[in-house]
Amino acid sequence: MAEQVKKKKKRRKKHYFLRFLVIIALLVGVYFALNSALFYVADFEITGNVHFTDSMITEMTGIRTGKNLFFETDLRTARYNLLRSPYVKTAKISRKLPGTIVIEIEEREEFAAVEHGGKNIILDRDGLILRTSENEAYLPVISGLTIISAEEGKALETEQSYLLTKGLSLLKEAEVIDFYFERVEMSVSSVKAYIYYDQYYCDGTLDNIISSLSSIKTMVASQYRENITHGVIYVGSGGYLSYAP
Repeated sequence: MAEQVKKKKKRRKKHYFLRFLVIIALLVGVYFALNSALFYVADFEITGNVHFTDSMITEMTGIRTGKNLFFETDLRTARYNLLRSPYVKTAKISRKLPGTIVIEIEEREEFAAVEHGGKNIILDRDGLILRTSENEAYLPVISGLTIISAEEGKALETEQSYLLTKGLSLLKEAEVIDFYFERVEMSVSSVKAYIYYDQYYCDGTLDNIISSLSSIKTMVASQYRENITHGVIYVGSGGYLSYAP
């Protein structure tokens, strides 16, 4: 009886050992399979990019073709590299077998420029600084602000922060009704919002101009039909508008 028990125990040990060897063999096989050329990075699928080209996005990630999809690609680092750019708002990176890196990003769009020291600080819709340029921005320009701090990738800081916030709100509200200003000159007491650069503008408080945008658009369209493209539209409270050549 005792000998039979010993034999059974020996058989169990052999079975456990065989199972262990099988598992080890499978793991080694999987490892070598994943290290094969079949799973080298060969392609990138990139969506959501407008400002950056596909090749620029690929370069920014640090991932290279010909590297192993699993053991030589660090997705966390690649995502971090993308998010270092102020233009990248969100980034998601994943693997697709056998050799594709999938990148989905959401970019911040250039929305307005703020003049400062002979340069243009390019902002997104929320006032975050995307870059600084010495060239013409081809965006609505906000001037008259006193800059405290202008660091790329962070919100622009001004002495009268509410003026920047209101100025961006004016441009956003105008965009909603398909109306645009080329330049907005800010001051504490009043604002000049230029429709045609230096020739045709609205003069009033920010709140009055914002609340009267639809009426301003209607007046501008009417005057445009009469070939009027210069002068001042004075904007008062209660939607009151008056025009002076």
